[in-house]
Amino acid sequence: MKNRFGAIAIVGCVAVAAATYGLAATAAEDAPTKPAAQWQHLALTHEGANIQVQPLSSQIVRLGNDGWELVTVSTVVEGGETKATIFFFKKPQ
Repeated sequence: MKNRFGAIAIVGCVAVAAATYGLAATAAEDAPTKPAAQWQHLALTHEGANIQVQPLSSQIVRLGNDGWELVTVSTVVEGGETKATIFFFKKPQ
C-alpha cells in the first residue's frame, strides 16, 4: 500500500513539473522579444592618488543628470602607489 501511494505521489510531482515547464515555455514563446540594449560607455580618469572630492562629485552628478550610470571604479597601482583612478559609466544609446 505504501509503495502505491509513493508511486502516485511521484507521478503527481512529475505531472506538476511537466505542466509548470509547459506553461513557462509557452509564456516565453509568447513574450515579445526585445533587442539587446545598446550601450554607450565612458571612462573618467583621475590621475594621481589625491582626489579632490568636490570637483569630482560635481562631475559625477552632471554625468548622472545626463543619464550616465556608474558601473565600477578601478585603480591603477604601480609599485604600491596609486597612479590613477578610473570611473566607468554606461548609458543606453
